[in-house]
Amino acid sequence: MSYDRSATQALIRGAAIALLLACSTAGCEREPSDVTVAASWHLDPTSPESHEQARLQLILRDAAGHAVRGARLRVEAHMSHPGMAPVLVETREQPDGVYTASLELTMAGNWTLVASGTLADGTVITRTSAGVVVR
Repeated sequence: MSYDRSATQALIRGAAIALLLACSTAGCEREPSDVTVAASWHLDPTSPESHEQARLQLILRDAAGHAVRGARLRVEAHMSHPGMAPVLVETREQPDGVYTASLELTMAGNWTLVASGTLADGTVITRTSAGVVVR
């Protein structure tokens, strides 16, 4: 029985490439980073009056509690009342993973805030607030 060293090396290289491809497309995939991003919502005033300017702060933290920087976010305010157009605003990034926006909610009632956009690594993120009551 003869031993062909180059054929064995080619077989090992082929197996290694197949293993790398399998890991990169399936089982070895990382969890999407947006799952590990927590959002804290702060609105001032907490319960604004209709047509009053409210300052929104959205604070993003990773699983270790570190600031998430470099996100591009847009906030949509949706009223529970059917037929009401959403209020749309872009956020501005501040230091330490804080994103701010000015909102003018145009009708008294219950509103839901939805922040969506992309993180610095290109991951798409969407976070929803518990709700805002406008007086």
